[in-house]
Amino acid sequence: MTTEKVCLPVILIMLFVFSGTNLKENYLQNKYNKTSHNFPYINHINNTDIKSAIDEVIRLTGGIVTKAEMKFKKDFPVWIIEAGGKDNNTFKVELSCNDNTLIRIDAEEGPFNYDIDPGKDFISFSESKNIAEKHTGQNTLRWRFLKNRTNWEYNFWLFLKSGKAQLRINAETGEIITSKKKK
Repeated sequence: MTTEKVCLPVILIMLFVFSGTNLKENYLQNKYNKTSHNFPYINHINNTDIKSAIDEVIRLTGGIVTKAEMKFKKDFPVWIIEAGGKDNNTFKVELSCNDNTLIRIDAEEGPFNYDIDPGKDFISFSESKNIAEKHTGQNTLRWRFLKNRTNWEYNFWLFLKSGKAQLRINAETGEIITSKKKK
């Protein structure tokens, strides 16, 4: 065996070891390269910061923010902000990171003696709650505001004789959305 054949692999191994290359670190960096710092936003100028997102949630709910974080929904960055209201009610609000537009509101704990105006041409929360409670004759257990396919709607969970039931109300018109029953 010649010295060239022995020295070449030894030199390559030494270069690799002393160059500081860490395979595990490189693997993890490549695997988790989608972070809030290097995500390829479509429009860098309009991205909102966490303070403006928190201010929007406070304006919307009138509550105190308890947690705020950026997450990704289908490669789309959103602010998920949890807030507590005056009567120990809780909210979980999702806003677009690009322009602070409302994506969703979840309210798990009542009492629900407040009003939230999602803006645009939507009816207010108290108006939709009155429609739901008049229709069922029951009190609200929890509610949600979200876009379902093409329509914005309020979802209400109420305690009925048959157990928990969901009632959906169109957020623009206030009409009750009936679901088709399976045959």
